[in-house]
Amino acid sequence: MSRQIGAKKRQKFDTYTLDKVVESVKSKSIILNHAAAEYGIPKTTIHDHLKGKYNNHSCGVKLVLSLTKEKCIVQWAGGMSRIGYGRTHQELASTVKKILDADGRPNLFKDNRPGKRWLKGFFKRNPELSLRTTIQIGKERALVTREKVMKWFMDFSYYIDVELGDSDLLKDPSRIYNADESGFALCTKGNQVIGCRGAPVVYHFANSDKSPLTVMAAVSATAHYIPPMIIYTGQRFTYNPLEGFENAAFGRSENGWIDSEVFATWLKDVFVPSINKRQVKKPVLLLLDGHKTHVTMQASDICRSNLIELYCLLEHASHVIQPLDLRLFGSLKRNWK
Repeated sequence: MSRQIGAKKRQKFDTYTLDKVVESVKSKSIILNHAAAEYGIPKTTIHDHLKGKYNNHSCGVKLVLSLTKEKCIVQWAGGMSRIGYGRTHQELASTVKKILDADGRPNLFKDNRPGKRWLKGFFKRNPELSLRTTIQIGKERALVTREKVMKWFMDFSYYIDVELGDSDLLKDPSRIYNADESGFALCTKGNQVIGCRGAPVVYHFANSDKSPLTVMAAVSATAHYIPPMIIYTGQRFTYNPLEGFENAAFGRSENGWIDSEVFATWLKDVFVPSINKRQVKKPVLLLLDGHKTHVTMQASDICRSNLIELYCLLEHASHVIQPLDLRLFGSLKRNWK
């Protein structure tokens, strides 16, 4: 079919951007002329949607994610950036893939993973986000100094007092929690024993299970200990791994280490019920390291819905400012046999 001579080519813009512009004009945070110029949407189109001419979005590029899901991604990515743990575009694509894998929404992506075209559209729809080049820190500069620790505390205080707007939070130790995990080998190193001089090998009976386990722990500044989660290797067990320690929570992963799913389960089924049972005043501050399993969108959503402020400790400084690493796990590992 031939196109009408002189007819204008239909402009392409997605429904998310259009909705966002219409809401901004409605709330008078931007005037119609400026919105049309900034987002490249005709004034007549914005005006028609303001007047309710189109109740369904027959025009524009169809979104892969719902408006709510994309908004959640924007909040997660922006939040991680504000606390110093910006996510890469590969991690953003992996997060979208997880969402699409879970809800089965039809799309044109290969294996549900978005490509460069979707990412370009995502940043265009959400101009408050952009790809930034990080400053690589060499080994010499990665050394923890007093200045770096002081700067972390200054940034931390600013975030709590100004961005969060709760200056009383740091004055209430019952609302401040630290969480950490550490791995333990079931097959420990052998002790020295008395043997015959010249014997090439001295044997000692011990546990031959070399699979590791991980302990996830958390405690408040007022010594409120959250029941620990013990993470075992494997999926099925012919015995009760928690026999003798029924107060602990049970976790499992393929390799015995914590992963993003296990951490999310710990937040939802262990940490949140524990602070709710104790009736801790919200919001609650949860300090932990910036490992990738701690800063997923799933973990961020759980924290936000339960009024938990997750904040990451200074990188490479767990031996200085990580309380559980210094006191609990440090002492435990020295005596682990």
